[in-house]
Amino acid sequence: MVSKIISKFGNLKPFIVANSISLIGFAGIFVSHSDEFQVGLNLTIIATGLAMINTIAMNVILLITPKNFGGVVVGVVQVFIFTGMALSPIISGLYMQNYQTQSMDGLEDISLPSSEAYQLIFLTAVFASCISLAMAIVIIKKVPSQVIKI
Repeated sequence: MVSKIISKFGNLKPFIVANSISLIGFAGIFVSHSDEFQVGLNLTIIATGLAMINTIAMNVILLITPKNFGGVVVGVVQVFIFTGMALSPIISGLYMQNYQTQSMDGLEDISLPSSEAYQLIFLTAVFASCISLAMAIVIIKKVPSQVIKI
């Protein structure tokens, strides 16, 4: 589906749309996550945006990069992707450990992540998505239109 969108509209406009879709999904999960349906709907929106971003971002990177540096650039991009995938659970774990609430389970007192922890996790995702959208807009303004069909 993404390839059909790219062939019809180019790379950059769908890149902005994909970033906007993921921002809407992250904002939606930040605002409303009280039941399973809302969480599932927002996760579907997020997944749609992120799937488009993954495909389009690699296309944009490969089209902008000079041919003789393509392999190095793809390797560096993968390092950043893996670093982001490693940092996200760390940040979430820090929020969940620092913001806890006490609960009784029978005779045992247990600690659970509080609602503030989840709010901070979702808010951090919204900020990261805003940064991604801003970077996509900067790319559109900086890349010559003859390099990538807009």
